[in-house]
Order: sequence, then structure tokens, then C-alpha cells
Amino acid sequence: MRYKAELNHGANNGLDIDVMLFEPFKEQFPIISYGDFYQLAGVVIVEVAGGPDVPFHSGREDKEEPAVEGRLPDATKGNDHLRDVFIKTMGLDDIDIVTLSGGHTLGAAHNITSINN
Repeated sequence: MRYKAELNHGANNGLDIDVMLFEPFKEQFPIISYGDFYQLAGVVIVEVAGGPDVPFHSGREDKEEPAVEGRLPDATKGNDHLRDVFIKTMGLDDIDIVTLSGGHTLGAAHNITSINN
């Protein structure tokens, strides 16, 4: 998510606000990859929202180039499609999918000004 091209993907609409808010923390801890940083943020968000404990495992390596448009799932196609994209293509599991989806859902449901106040 560090590339403008990724932020401009349709499925990532609105995440530029999250990236802007998280960047000062990422600058404080440059040893953590962006992949691990965003995954850890998702785990914390699920926990703060009252969701289940999600195990966090570090070790993600950042890519040198953004993913191509169209690599992300189509939200209108349901659970099987999500699993096809995230599990078969990206190597994630159901907990990872829930964490990612929760971050998107919470990010879309809350006005950013309410977080700052």
C-alpha cells in the first residue's frame, strides 16, 4: 500500500486516509515491513472492535512494485471468490481474510474526524 498505483485500485478506495494516519508510526519503526505493519494494524483493529483474538505472525516482505489492478477480489462474488483470490492466489487463510475484510469494513463505516476527536 505504499504505492500510489495500489491506492488508486478500485478495491482500495478510501484507504489513502488510513495510509496517511499510519505513516508516522511506520516512520518510527522502519524495521517493520509495510506488509507486517498493516497486518498488525488489522489485528489490533479487530481486537479493539471486540472481535476475536487474531494471531499475528511477522515475516512479510514488501514488494518493489505494486500489484497490478484486477488482482483483488470482486466484492459482489461472495465467499468462494474471496477464498479463490486470497487463499489460492495470495496464500492467506480464513483468519487473514476476516482481518482484511474487517479493516475495510471498519474503515468505510467510521468518519475519520471522529477518530481524531
